Amino acid sequence: MKFQNKFSKSAFTLLIALAIPVLLIACGDSKASEESTYARIDPIATSFEVSDFENVGFKVVKEYDIEGLSGATGALHGFHKKNGIDPLSYELRFYESHTDAVELGELLAQEITGEGAVTDSSKMSWTGGKNEQRERATDHGGYAPFYWDYAIYGNVVILCEGDWPEQSQEACERIKESLAATITG
Repeated sequence: MKFQNKFSKSAFTLLIALAIPVLLIACGDSKASEESTYARIDPIATSFEVSDFENVGFKVVKEYDIEGLSGATGALHGFHKKNGIDPLSYELRFYESHTDAVELGELLAQEITGEGAVTDSSKMSWTGGKNEQRERATDHGGYAPFYWDYAIYGNVVILCEGDWPEQSQEACERIKESLAATITG
């Protein structure tokens, strides 16, 4: 009887030791799968202009000098308010085509968004929107990115406000939905 209890204790300990990593992986996978459902690049055939954004409630605050922003036809900062929800900040970078937006604009968008964002203006490839692209000093005296993610929608690279990637992704979806409503109906 004593041997059986020791065996049961060992089996139980082994079961728990194996179950914990499985549960951690399973919980971690749900977040990864949520992130993987976000379509950062949407190759719609529409070519947008500033007026298309203004028609869905986008307010232009500042136009940037695009010198050094390879291939861009325009870049600006502004806010979009939808259905009484607080306005969110965006940076829009316009290109001749969707292909140009992806090939010429995506790396620059990646540079200033997310966890590894470049917030030191001396290291940025293009500094046109540097003051709006970073926010409050962090605990270590640096800056945090203001735009945690981006979308490429047609011919526009859209940098979207958020305090973490999922919040920025929701902001990107919000403005894309507003634009899509004008295309389809």
